Amino acid sequence: MARKSNTNLVLSLILIGLLAMAAGLKFFGSNPYETGESVKAAQSMFSDFKSESVARLSIKGPKDATADLELKDGRWIVASDNGYHADKSQVEQALKALQEMKQGKVVSSNDASFAQYDLEGENSIHVGAYDSSGKSLADVTIGKTSADFQSTFIRAPGGSDVRKVSDSVRDDFDKSGTYQTWRDKTILDAGSEDEVESITVVGPKTTLALKKERVMGPKEDKPDSTASGDPTASGETTHPTTGEGTDPTAKSEPEMEVKETHWNLEAPSQGRAKKWQVDSMARAMAKLTCDSFYTGTKSSKELGLDPPVYQITAILKKSEGEKKVTLWMGEKEEDKYPVKLPDQDTIWLVASYRGDSFTKPPEELLDTPPKEEGAEAQEGESDPDADAAEQLSAPPSPDSSSSEGSEGEGGESSDDASETTSDQETPPSGDKDGSGGAPDGDQGGKKDGSVP
Repeated sequence: MARKSNTNLVLSLILIGLLAMAAGLKFFGSNPYETGESVKAAQSMFSDFKSESVARLSIKGPKDATADLELKDGRWIVASDNGYHADKSQVEQALKALQEMKQGKVVSSNDASFAQYDLEGENSIHVGAYDSSGKSLADVTIGKTSADFQSTFIRAPGGSDVRKVSDSVRDDFDKSGTYQTWRDKTILDAGSEDEVESITVVGPKTTLALKKERVMGPKEDKPDSTASGDPTASGETTHPTTGEGTDPTAKSEPEMEVKETHWNLEAPSQGRAKKWQVDSMARAMAKLTCDSFYTGTKSSKELGLDPPVYQITAILKKSEGEKKVTLWMGEKEEDKYPVKLPDQDTIWLVASYRGDSFTKPPEELLDTPPKEEGAEAQEGESDPDADAAEQLSAPPSPDSSSSEGSEGEGGESSDDASETTSDQETPPSGDKDGSGGAPDGDQGGKKDGSVP
């Protein structure tokens, strides 16, 4: 009986422990927002939505921010902002967010909680997508981002369910920041900075002329391919028509490649320019984006754009020919430069670090190379060490060796020759093989005349 009581006690303690563990997991492991039940969280919010079918996007909020984006002639424009070109990548990201949006998990079904999740009021964002006929393809209200920045709260129109989706989609539609906009910020998109061949800057004090120079050299040989069985590696070649062999020693022009690229300042002074600094200029003239758009009241003349304080021109070498791009830049104000293109009215603002490189004086662009050791002596002066080295390394001339290397008709050796052939007798005049006058039949130690 006592044994049965002990068994019951142990089982009771185990049950109490399991219940305590379950309660702890529920209390510490739960998310305060996840108070509703999960319903089809992985299913698409808009099952029939296709990005390519959208012709208009309407984004309202937060606060007074409003954007109407329309697809016109194959390009997205901001219809609510004078029809300026829209940033294609931002529009595509917004459409992708709608297409991939899931239903998520219901965390509340209480209308009174909408404000808590920023699903109503000035902080909410309402998004609508429509096709070319005006048919609604997507309609959703986007609220705030979760505390871990990994999820977003959304609500379908007319519904009371607050859903939590596992994506930070609010950033894809919220453009209410100071420098955020749906407008395309591209100023120049002419190509690659490697294609820029020259840059000219006409400034208020001087004109800078910079030109790229490429130093060519023979292309490095590939590793020896004789081990791989390449028939041409041995030097044997065959004529493509006759099939006859050609001379393997025939020289061909080496293939050339670019060994070094640098920039030269050609005006107002001349010299090697700082590569990193001119590369920055070339990068801006190839692809340039703005920080923001000018919305002030000053005229182009007051901003230094008509006429421009700086007129910058770059020549790019393209496969189809040369391309010329020109940018006008005004005076810097509040760490930004106003810029515009000659054929457009839009005024952009670029960061000071982008514009400063075009305002450098020539002396700051020059890259004075260090003085090489052993530089040539000044005209009229001689370098004793260099003269001595030249005398030692220079081979004797034929004239001097023939005149100084013999004395009289006897053909006696020169002093140098006598030193190298000491203790050796000069062969008699009839001994042309230089055998040293050895008796006949004993030439070099062998009777047949062969050399041992």
